Amino acid sequence: MSTKAAAAFLTILLVGATPGYAEFVYVTESAGTNLYRLDLDSTDLTDLGETLAADPNGNAWDEEHCRLYYTDADNPGLLFVWDAESNRHEFLGNLEDFGGPTSAAVFCGTFWDGCFFFVENGTADLWKVCFVGESSQIDAITFVGDMSPDSVTWGFGDIVIDSNGVLYGLGIRTASPTAEFFRYELATRTFLSIVSGAIESFPAYQLGTDLSGQLLAISEVDGRLFELDSTDGEFTFLQDYSIGMSDFAQATESVCSCPADLDDSDDVGFSDLLILLAAWGPPCPGCPADLDGSGEVLFGDLLILLAAWGPC
Repeated sequence: MSTKAAAAFLTILLVGATPGYAEFVYVTESAGTNLYRLDLDSTDLTDLGETLAADPNGNAWDEEHCRLYYTDADNPGLLFVWDAESNRHEFLGNLEDFGGPTSAAVFCGTFWDGCFFFVENGTADLWKVCFVGESSQIDAITFVGDMSPDSVTWGFGDIVIDSNGVLYGLGIRTASPTAEFFRYELATRTFLSIVSGAIESFPAYQLGTDLSGQLLAISEVDGRLFELDSTDGEFTFLQDYSIGMSDFAQATESVCSCPADLDDSDDVGFSDLLILLAAWGPPCPGCPADLDGSGEVLFGDLLILLAAWGPC
């Protein structure tokens, strides 16, 4: 197992499906950069025609704002975001420039309480990136703490934080080497090993929870999905998607609609363009065609619509 494969179990953020909507996930193919949508009900895989930064890692889903945060393993420390509603990619900055670790490789991340949490590879150091208001602009990067109860070198691994502020993680003590499934209380900075064993007993899994708090794990190698017992680390098989996933993050169609689909046809096309042009100009507060929320329908809204052109 390569260093990256051992450390990059990456992120799965799971939320429950709303009745009437298919639950889906965003994934990037193993050893690739293309973005796909995976329907959890039918296991259909749709190529969205989107390309993330080279070798994306640490996918973390911001459910409230429908944004996918991710880092670039080829250029350590660089943070990016993909806005699912406007279909735009943006480079947010170098973590080091905002007080983060120097040239940090980030192979796992999760989103919780309005911030992107990540672990610096080779350590058990937990950091968080918070943002300005409702935007994706970086406000501050804060060192949360060293999760390790000792000074050994770690290879991470994936992390997920549940609704109670409890972090669950998979990591490897590289000196041993042994694999560790653990929990870390953010409020008290308390580490608890749930199960420890040979690396072979913990293949490359990505972690997540559903809305009930149930831990889930999915195999990076073959796409098998499991329930994961938070008390003893026991895996219970759920279903097999038969695909390799290098990064994984989820939403539901009810959360992330396609705002540029003004005629609700599941496609952004000429009829949506005509609706936008018919609403052109100020003022237009609350107008569906005011895609950028500026209170008027102008060129910014037109650019958002054109960027989302096609099926959605």
